[in-house]
Amino acid sequence: MNIDHFIIIAYLLALFAITYFASRKINTLEDYAVAGRQYPAWVIFATLTASLVGGGYTLGNAEAIYNIGIGYMFAMWGLGIREISVAVYIAPHIQRFREAISVGDIMGEAYGGTSMKLCAGLFAGIFSAGIVGAQVLAIGYIFMGLLQISLSTGVLLGFGIIVIYTTIGGFKAVIWTDVLQFAILIIGLPATAFYGIYAAGGPVEMLKAIPPEHLNMFKQFSPAAFLSLFAFYLFGEALAPPYLQRLLVGKDKKAVVRGALWTGIIVIPLSLVVAAIALSTAALNAYIPVCSMAITGCQILPYLIQNVLPVGVSGIVVAAMIAVIMSSADSYLNASAVNTVHDVVKPLTKNKISDKTELRLTQVFTVLTGVAAILFALSYENLIDGLLKVYGLWAPVILVPLIAAIRGYKTSAAKISIVVITGLVTSIIFDYALADLPIRGILAGVIASALAFCLIYFKIGTSGRGAAW
Repeated sequence: MNIDHFIIIAYLLALFAITYFASRKINTLEDYAVAGRQYPAWVIFATLTASLVGGGYTLGNAEAIYNIGIGYMFAMWGLGIREISVAVYIAPHIQRFREAISVGDIMGEAYGGTSMKLCAGLFAGIFSAGIVGAQVLAIGYIFMGLLQISLSTGVLLGFGIIVIYTTIGGFKAVIWTDVLQFAILIIGLPATAFYGIYAAGGPVEMLKAIPPEHLNMFKQFSPAAFLSLFAFYLFGEALAPPYLQRLLVGKDKKAVVRGALWTGIIVIPLSLVVAAIALSTAALNAYIPVCSMAITGCQILPYLIQNVLPVGVSGIVVAAMIAVIMSSADSYLNASAVNTVHDVVKPLTKNKISDKTELRLTQVFTVLTGVAAILFALSYENLIDGLLKVYGLWAPVILVPLIAAIRGYKTSAAKISIVVITGLVTSIIFDYALADLPIRGILAGVIASALAFCLIYFKIGTSGRGAAW
């Protein structure tokens, strides 16, 4: 065993140690889902950043930048702008839902009736499970390359670890493992970029070796295509279930606002790090795009680890690769189970279920979701296209009504259903019937959803905006 293996094993053991301590004093679903709501700004910042900087943000975008160019890097800035906007316009108002633990709680309270809670919870659960499926294959490829094992064994080993600690420790385990994962990725990713640029001969030589079109975004995208890609990062996972959870666990408004703001600021320079990793590999002319799973990043980071990074650093970077995937997968796994049980199963149960029963059901659903994701990933090797369609439906369907609810706008469930259906139908039309157009369904769907809400709220009439908000 060399020092690289020791670092990776130590990291995995630390995850289980955190899970053991986090699992104590979990007696209700609120303990399991929001873990006490007493976290300071730096914890919100670490866990939110770790969740956002997942396999798609790092490995997937590195491959996109390598194959297409820096246009993807500028599009990634949409994510940072999104989080800064959340900090300014959304986070200050989240405290009015202090008792909420899910998307369904907020939508149900704002628009009344069980139907909206059910709709939001069902969609949030399915959406989160879909994202989990993408992360399953990503972690499988990482373990396959690390241990020289089959993909199926890599999936079972890597994601099996995630299912265990997420099921046992709940959100408390997720949030503290995210803090550890943030510490590793914030060291590992810049280290990879540094050694990649150094191996390519420095920044000047690296840029000389890269095809000029890779450095000119205007040759890569039409304005409409870039706008749609930017919108994908700006809206795609905005206020998605695991990120909303993190806004609900801050000890006060100041902690939530600061945590979200710091996250928005740091993810922009992190996009430069991802671009440096991709472009340094392109300059070394080592990458051959033979992988069908774009989200895995395929051979970019494995090449740098095997051929560029020194012993010790490579162990940290491998741990960082595992961390960026686990930090997103565990968040969505927990969110999927919480939203499914709390917003769908519990309201549909005729007899009132106890807090303890709700907690146990959520743990069972965590395992079932994990097993289903593993089976799905092992059955289909190219999930990314279908999953991106699911990913692109979140914002058109849920985002506008959810923002309105948090900001204090109220109307009936029947009227808000029109907004939901308008966004969904528009997104589907643009992604399928009008797929040849450069405008993606996510952008068209959000615009249509926002227009429908404004028409309903300001023209048709509502029950009014909350007096205190």
